[in-house]
Amino acid sequence: GARGAELKNANYHRARYKQLLIEKKIVSEEGVQGFVNYYEKVVGPHFGAAVVAHAWKNPDWKAKLLAPPEEKPFQAAILIRDFLFNTR
Repeated sequence: GARGAELKNANYHRARYKQLLIEKKIVSEEGVQGFVNYYEKVVGPHFGAAVVAHAWKNPDWKAKLLAPPEEKPFQAAILIRDFLFNTR
């Protein structure tokens, strides 16, 4: 269904960003894994839950998050950062 397609699209973009970061030598495979481990073990799920809830309530924001333009590959990270750290 639609949810499966959204998840497939998000997974595709996640893998693409990871590959691009590694290819451009911005971060190593180990660096990516370290980042993932940090969020899984230290930060925890509450930030992710807040992002998901915000996306459910704001369809325009969700659309930008899931389909960043080719010329702005880090838009999703910027949107999440701005939401988490600029929300009052």
